[in-house]
Amino acid sequence: LFSEEKGLAYEKITCAGSESYRYIRSAMIKKVNTAGWSSSKKYGALPEYQQTMLMNFVNNSVLGIYRQWIEEGKQQPVEEIIGITNRLVLGGVKGFFK
Repeated sequence: LFSEEKGLAYEKITCAGSESYRYIRSAMIKKVNTAGWSSSKKYGALPEYQQTMLMNFVNNSVLGIYRQWIEEGKQQPVEEIIGITNRLVLGGVKGFFK
């Protein structure tokens, strides 16, 4: 939902295959991660390598689904995409099929 609320410019930067947007995209991701995870005591207690692994998993999974949704023309309601994404991220493949 955060990404959807940011509009067309955010979509273009997030979905662009060009490396020219890499710096901007990385800064945007870092800002979102900091806002979302900085207050978590459990996250803060993790060793740095585990924080990095967690962020890589979440960012690659969530942004991949977001990009797919954009590239396919936003055919499904954003609420449905958010629900599916949450099921996958929180429950994994096993949880998705429950």
